Amino acid sequence: DLVAVDEGFTQMIRESRAVSRMSMSRMSGLLSGTASRGFSRTPLRRDSLPMEDLGEPAPPEFEDELNNVEVKLGKNLKLTCTVLGNPWPSVVWRKDGVELRPGVRLTISHRSDGECTLKVTAITRQDAGEYQCEAVNDLGREVTEATVKVK
Repeated sequence: DLVAVDEGFTQMIRESRAVSRMSMSRMSGLLSGTASRGFSRTPLRRDSLPMEDLGEPAPPEFEDELNNVEVKLGKNLKLTCTVLGNPWPSVVWRKDGVELRPGVRLTISHRSDGECTLKVTAITRQDAGEYQCEAVNDLGREVTEATVKVK
């Protein structure tokens, strides 16, 4: 089946199992065109997105929050959360209050559907601590936290 989108502007998409499982807020991002932005290894800035009407303004809100995790020494860590907001929130990852930057062992991504991921390879004992994902836009700030233990 096809679905028409927007008043006065018709955009068609194919309904699929993936779309039908999306929350309405994620679907509005897909329908407004933000879902075609792909992946970014650095935080997305509001001014990096095209100027278009993305719907009702909303402060950042975590649809899926971080979870505490215990990782075996030498294994890989993956922390994931999902944040939505309009304007599009910028995202910053922190460990023990210090901002994290991508590097040899650390990868950060922020997908257009709002999924934010932090990956750390070959975990060491120094990687244990309190991790935060902070999302900010013009309307507010939201933080989700998780404790990472290394065993």
